[in-house]
Formats: sequence, C-alpha cells, structure tokens
Amino acid sequence: MAADFNWAVGGEAGDGIDSTGKIFAQALSRAGRHVFTSKDFASRIRGGYTAYKVRTSVDKVQSVVDRLDVLIALTPRTIEENLDELHEGSVIIYDGERTTMQDVEIPDETDRDRRSAQAARRGGRRSDHAQRRRARRGL
Repeated sequence: MAADFNWAVGGEAGDGIDSTGKIFAQALSRAGRHVFTSKDFASRIRGGYTAYKVRTSVDKVQSVVDRLDVLIALTPRTIEENLDELHEGSVIIYDGERTTMQDVEIPDETDRDRRSAQAARRGGRRSDHAQRRRARRGL
C-alpha cells in the first residue's frame, strides 16, 4: 500500500456504506496506519446518497484530501460526485448491475492540473462541478 492512500465508498443509504467504511478504517488502524475518515450523507430520514472516505498514511493525517486512489461505486451518482477527485491512476470498483462505466471519462493529470490552475485564477474557488456538488449537499 502507498505511504498515503485515499479510498472512498458511496451508494444509497442502507447499502452498508457506513459499516464498510468503519470496518476498513478500523482494519487499517489495527495494522498500525494513521487514519482519518469523513462521512457524506443527505439530510433525509431514509434513502439518499451517502459516502465514506478514508485517508490512511504511515504519517499522522488530520484531514481527507480531494484525490482518490480507490473509489467503490455502488451507484452512478457515486462516480458523478467524486469525478473531480479521480486521477489517471485511480481504480474504480463498481456494481455492474447498478452502474455502467461506458459514459465515464476519467480526467488525466493534465485535466486535473488545468482545473487547479483555473481554480487559482478564480481566487481558489472550486470548479463548477464541485460547486454544484456542494450546493446539492447544502454546504
């Protein structure tokens, strides 16, 4: 495993997202790695999109980062919500019965660098996609 590794799982509430994230984080911690987790969920009593992100490192970590090495996508929305955090070396594990990859285009490093430069020119504001994603979450 890389010295710094970023992982996320996402799907509908009730798919076991929270349990999966907690178990993975606990296993990493028991293996002696530093772990930081973040949960994302819709403000609904039942149903809706939910995600769990885990950052693990050999060094102390105090936040998650906007870069995913592995994404476990149980729904198409998981890919849409995290597209701007994927990079050329990212791995996507998905449920073939609920998600297809035929329309997904993973940004390469050049695209990612271009988006970062555009954000810097806008005064550090997030990309339009990221802004829409945050607005849907009510942030």
